[in-house]
Order: sequence, then structure tokens, then C-alpha cells
Amino acid sequence: MNMENTDADPVKELRCALEKKDAYRLRELSEQCVDIAFITQSRDAINVGIISYAFHKIFLKGHYHSQFTELLECSKKKLDCGSLESIIEDIKQFDKKNGFFQGNVVKKARIKIGARLYTRGMSLSKAAELVAVNVSDILKYSGGTQVSENMAGSVKARLDVARRIFE
Repeated sequence: MNMENTDADPVKELRCALEKKDAYRLRELSEQCVDIAFITQSRDAINVGIISYAFHKIFLKGHYHSQFTELLECSKKKLDCGSLESIIEDIKQFDKKNGFFQGNVVKKARIKIGARLYTRGMSLSKAAELVAVNVSDILKYSGGTQVSENMAGSVKARLDVARRIFE
């Protein structure tokens, strides 16, 4: 897996978090992979981020733990072989078969990661290309969040800055 400029190996981190069924570590790892992907534009970083986020969501559904044991074990074996795309396909099939989520947990992960890349400053089209979703999917998700408000300050604060600029 080629993810330069990283101290830890995200695949090893993913395997460890899966072993421990650590939903919160998986969420953190997904964020870290977004940071890596922003810098390197690595498809592997994107895939680890997608897998991490999807398993985070699956693990949060605690009452279904007995149903995802096979998926988990298979995924850990495939991680050892570097078969990230295959794990993503397995998660899609698992989701489709069990219907735990409205929509598709993998697509949701792709959109969320794409939106994170976009909010960090990557162009919308490049973010959409990297995560393999439509630009409109990212825009729809980003428009439903308050990320731009939180990052840029309140509307009043932005208006004050604009007024000072044009004085």
C-alpha cells in the first residue's frame, strides 16, 4: 500500500481496530485517511477510509454483531493480502443482504469522505473523482451540513470582515 508521508501504516491500524471492534478508532482512522488522501491523493488511503467508516457504522449497530462475524473475519484476511477493493465489495453485499442501513453504507462513506476532502480545500471535481461519486452527491451532502458556517465563522462575522474590506 503506497501512502507516503505517514508515520503509521493505516492498514495495520485498520486491522487492529477491526480486531478490537473499536468503532471510535475506526472513525478516527477514517479522518486520518482523509488527511493522507488530501496530501497524496492515494486511492489506497481513500479505500482504507471507506472501509474504516463503513465498519464504524456497522459496529455501532451492536444488536447485529452476530451477523457480521463472517464479514469481519473475511475482511481481516483480505487486509493481509491487500485486497481493499474486495473488502468494499463484501461490505456492499453484506449491506444489501442485511439491509441495516437506509441506502448504501459504502456510498455514504464515499460521499462523506469526498465532502471532507472538499472542505479541506480540494476541488470538488477532484474530490468526487477520487471517491468515485457524482459532484452532486457531495454538494447535496455538504449543503446539508453546517461545515461552511463552522469553518468560516458566523454570518455576522463574515459580514463585518466584508464591510471592513470595502471601507
